[in-house]
Amino acid sequence: MITMAESDKEEIDRIKHEKMKNLMKGNKKARIPAGPLHVGSVEQFKEILEKYHDIPIIADFWAEWCGPCRMLAPVFEKVASELEGQALFIKINTEQLPRLARYFQVSSIPLVLMIHENEVRASWIGLRQADFYLNSIKEYLAVS
Repeated sequence: MITMAESDKEEIDRIKHEKMKNLMKGNKKARIPAGPLHVGSVEQFKEILEKYHDIPIIADFWAEWCGPCRMLAPVFEKVASELEGQALFIKINTEQLPRLARYFQVSSIPLVLMIHENEVRASWIGLRQADFYLNSIKEYLAVS
């Protein structure tokens, strides 16, 4: 009969726990929709926050008339594509959803917010390059 030391059992339990955690992360990533979602209502936004509270949500606040917002659109799509499965990307039209714009105190657009666990973790005003967003979000993902 083979017996294990208590420290070996603890190590095996730790490895099992780590593997289960990694499997759960994989499952979480599999359920994140690809590409930016266009939020159509406050109710839809609330549902997104509830369903994906444990995943970083990257929200682009924009308006049709805003030139820099239109320039940000392909950048935002590129970042969403490169970070697919790691964060949820959403677009919120401030003209259609002024209540959300007021709630987040949006005073300038484009505005990109990173929301995680129902708290704003970062905000970026104005047009930036894809690498800026990629690096900022990856840095957050590495420590969260």
